[in-house]
Amino acid sequence: LIYLSKHSWVPVTKTWRLNERHYGALQGYNKDSAYEELDIDQELLMEMRRSYATPPPRMEDDHPYWHGNDRRYSKLTDEQMEKSRAESLQGAAERIMPFFNSVIVPSLREGNRCLVVSHANTIRTLIKQIDNISDQDIKQLSIPTGIPLIYRLDRNMKPVDPNCEL
Repeated sequence: LIYLSKHSWVPVTKTWRLNERHYGALQGYNKDSAYEELDIDQELLMEMRRSYATPPPRMEDDHPYWHGNDRRYSKLTDEQMEKSRAESLQGAAERIMPFFNSVIVPSLREGNRCLVVSHANTIRTLIKQIDNISDQDIKQLSIPTGIPLIYRLDRNMKPVDPNCEL
């Protein structure tokens, strides 16, 4: 996108903090059949997938999708790796929001525009924080795939109508 739009001079920041939420032992399973294959109550499975605070079962070292040996995660602390074994949306927020607050917010305050390209649950997490969505209401929020979402924030990092002047 950045090269197609002839903006290759724009800095790009990559970080593991914007990765998709870690689904723990559910990783790699189809959402429609995981409850049968893993012997998990279907209602509990939906709660783990959509709620804010309910984490999935922990991913073990022998899981085929365990990322503990992936070099992209080699600089994480033991605590960060342990937390990544299974994340609720709340756990993902604990990973995502420090990057938002320490990198994106200062850049916006300097007058820059930021394009965040990430996964649905990462975007859900950011929207929950920016729009102050309740833990209960976040269950209903779905992020469309491939559809840009535009946020314009005031100096207090609160959303405003993207069509109005600040």
